[in-house]
Amino acid sequence: MSTAIITHNDLDGVFSAAVYIALKGIDEPFIVVCSPKEVAKCIEHAINKGFKHIAVMDLGLNEAQFEYLKKILERAHDVEIEWFDHHRWKFVGSSIDPVTMLKQLGVELHLRSDTCATGVVYDVYRDLDPGNIEGFVNAVCAVDCWRFDNAYAPYLMRWFEMVARRNGYSKEKLTSLIKEIATMMRRGVDVSSFVRDIEPYVIEYVDQELDVLRNDRIEKNLRVFEVEGVKFCVVDSMPGTINLSALATYVASRWQCNVVAVVKGEDAKVSLRSLSAYSKCRLNELAALLSKGMGGGHPQAAGLTLRLSAFERIVVRLIQLFGKRWVSKIVARKFVATVLENIDAVRKSCRELT
Repeated sequence: MSTAIITHNDLDGVFSAAVYIALKGIDEPFIVVCSPKEVAKCIEHAINKGFKHIAVMDLGLNEAQFEYLKKILERAHDVEIEWFDHHRWKFVGSSIDPVTMLKQLGVELHLRSDTCATGVVYDVYRDLDPGNIEGFVNAVCAVDCWRFDNAYAPYLMRWFEMVARRNGYSKEKLTSLIKEIATMMRRGVDVSSFVRDIEPYVIEYVDQELDVLRNDRIEKNLRVFEVEGVKFCVVDSMPGTINLSALATYVASRWQCNVVAVVKGEDAKVSLRSLSAYSKCRLNELAALLSKGMGGGHPQAAGLTLRLSAFERIVVRLIQLFGKRWVSKIVARKFVATVLENIDAVRKSCRELT
């Protein structure tokens, strides 16, 4: 039976798809690299292509996507969907229960919040592991869940960032990468051997990363403010070649931030991070509340898309002519204003402070 695989474009998404392909022995997978805001459209695309078996991984579901997807599934016939995820599946301020309703529509959901999507896939099919795949799973989850309790995790994080950036996060290149990783796993390669092979990429990346950290570009782009006893640090993600999590870790440690907001600029996206030592908030709740449901993730690592007004969207498009850095500055100011306008969101997601 042919399978369409729909997955996210980050490390966890790439490896969850590769692990699924390797464990199930799929020879010619049809892969769709997808963003969370496109998940319903990606599923519709696979159904229109004639696929009767679809596997979705590392992609959550917001309320707007749910309504669209519900209509698609109500029209579809004899389509089997497996869905593996580890994000928040609860709509803020809504009585809709997406888990119950999707199950009623025949979707086979595998949801866990204590691991990464790669871990969810592996847990379902772990009996098919020839013995070399679990090591990759542990390393990927250590990165994606922001634990970094695995020796190979920093290598995978930096290697993926280097490869993805070089290829401009191209969906075609990521699709090829998924297939290459799956093939490598099926050949029996283990994570230690893989890390030895990618070491040149990691060395090159670390040199660039250190160059960013040892100058003052980060500090020049940093905004620090406090709300309800929570110290926010807002930083531009474009000061140089550095992984988002590595940048957030450095900022959180140096300025002792409770919440680090890394502004990506494009599409008004913001990533939130906190270190265990300074963690005060459940960032998945904070992201969802600040974005009115257009955000979520994990307690210490989450993301959101800010809602820009029509005027702000026009200004952003015009200002892109002068470079992404200017766009990031506008989004950073918007994030600060959004937090200050939604102090209740801080109180609710940081309940232990009140």
